[in-house]
Amino acid sequence: MPGIRATCSTCGDVNLTIADIRLRLCIETEQGEFRFTCKCCTQVTVNEISGPTFDLLVATGAECYEWHLPAELFETHEGPSISHDDLLEFHNAIVDPSSFAAAVEALSD
Repeated sequence: MPGIRATCSTCGDVNLTIADIRLRLCIETEQGEFRFTCKCCTQVTVNEISGPTFDLLVATGAECYEWHLPAELFETHEGPSISHDDLLEFHNAIVDPSSFAAAVEALSD
C-alpha cells in the first residue's frame, strides 16, 4: 500500500496510508481537500489539494466524497445588512427569558 506524507500542525510530518485519508470535492468550485486524523495526537487536519494530486490519490484508492455549496449562497438577499447593534439586541433578547418567550409566542401567531 503506498505511503503518503502529510503534516500535522501538532506533530509535524506523519506517514499515512490511503486508508487513513478522506478526500472531498466541491462540485461547484471543483476544489478538492483531504483530511486525516493524526495517529499520534488524534487531531483532525484538513488541507486543500490540487487537481493532479487529488486525481492521483483517487486513482490510488482513496475514498472520495462529493459535496455541494449550500443553496443559501445563491439566494438573493434584500434589505440592510445586520449590524453589531442588531446582534447585541438579539443577544439581549434571547438571554432574557421573558423576551425570548414573547418572541416565540409572536412567531406562533
